[in-house]
Order: sequence, then C-alpha cells, then structure tokens
Amino acid sequence: MLHLLLIFTVGGAVHSFTNPEANNPPRSLYNPVVEKRSWQALRQFFAEIFHKHRANIPNKKPQLGN
Repeated sequence: MLHLLLIFTVGGAVHSFTNPEANNPPRSLYNPVVEKRSWQALRQFFAEIFHKHRANIPNKKPQLGN
C-alpha cells in the first residue's frame, strides 16, 4: 500500500488563509499570496501522483459554496 503525504508550511499564514471573508486576526485572516502558493503546490502534488490526468487539474482554485 502506498501512502503519500503533503505538508505545506509558510510563515505568516493563519487559519482560513484561503477564505476571502476571513477577517479575525490573529485567529483567521485571508492571505491571497499564501492562497496562490498553496494552490500551486497542491496542483504540483496532484500532477505528480495523477500524472496521467494532468490536463484535468484546474489552474484556478474552485470556488466552493456558490
């Protein structure tokens, strides 16, 4: 059985950094730079483990809740 783990850490990011409505420092705060970096890292991770389906990985983070 193969297990994969991705740990992505960046300085200055707090909980809810991908939520544009998060505005409760220091507990939660939107961070567009970290959001972009984390999405790129996740896309790269998916591309490596699902290399056959690389074309199906969206360039932009999907908008949830709409």
